[in-house]
Amino acid sequence: MGIQQAGVPLPSGAVEEPVFVNAKQYHGILRRRQSRAKAESENKAIKSRKPYLHESRHLHALRRARGSGGRFLNSKKNESKQNDAASGDKSQSNINLNSNKSEVSSVEGTS
Repeated sequence: MGIQQAGVPLPSGAVEEPVFVNAKQYHGILRRRQSRAKAESENKAIKSRKPYLHESRHLHALRRARGSGGRFLNSKKNESKQNDAASGDKSQSNINLNSNKSEVSSVEGTS
């Protein structure tokens, strides 16, 4: 019987249904919301953030193969599956070759 930890609902007037967050992150989220509200009330400029920090990493991510849900495909898992399939095919062909050899030897022995 596993006990599931429920998230802590964030208080917000704009959100119709509660948004559950990690309990350990709850106070940090509230603290950042308060600091943003304070900066906005004092008409301080809000920093604009870059969409990404490193151009090369962004370009690499754009080139990576993605699955149906948009997640990156794991190349290591794909390689291991292909290697397993290839080794399985080889073992099957060895079994078939061995069975053919026994059939051939039995045919040769009878003639």
